[in-house]
Amino acid sequence: MKTFSTHLNGRVYSCARCNSNIAQQGDVISKRYEGTSGPAYLFHNVVNVECLAPKLAILWSGQHSVSAIKCKVCQTDLGWKYVKVCSPSQKHKKEKSTDCDSALIPL
Repeated sequence: MKTFSTHLNGRVYSCARCNSNIAQQGDVISKRYEGTSGPAYLFHNVVNVECLAPKLAILWSGQHSVSAIKCKVCQTDLGWKYVKVCSPSQKHKKEKSTDCDSALIPL
């Protein structure tokens, strides 16, 4: 089965494994995040990802409901998407995605 992916224009971040476009440079909210495996980015919008079932996770900023996200093309783990945040001070993260630095390459 052929997997169709969205192609983004301009400067983009892509999957380090298959080069599928994941986000545009303008969608970066922060480059100062820490993922479970190291430095990460917080994105406003991502494409070509598959969201898994949400689960509760204890992160640096508290308990949140998150969905793991994988590259839709090659299934590489990319990070997670905040589904629900439990603290009002973290509400800016809801529906945003955190992708691990090591899983992305800037193009």
